[in-house]
Amino acid sequence: MSETADCDTVSWGDDGTAAADAVCHVEDGYWFFSGDMPLKYPNSGDSLIVPPAQISYVWPSLSW
Repeated sequence: MSETADCDTVSWGDDGTAAADAVCHVEDGYWFFSGDMPLKYPNSGDSLIVPPAQISYVWPSLSW
């Protein structure tokens, strides 16, 4: 996890969740943030649903 990672903008749904666009691209995959755990997935179409408050708690510098 690096501060210089390429982090995508999140599009929030009406229910206040984001479909894994809380994504930071790293060399070997993506980082998805949920609660206090960064969850790493390989370069695939996998996704998570996480509340925006949890994402900003993990990486407050993310801006939407």
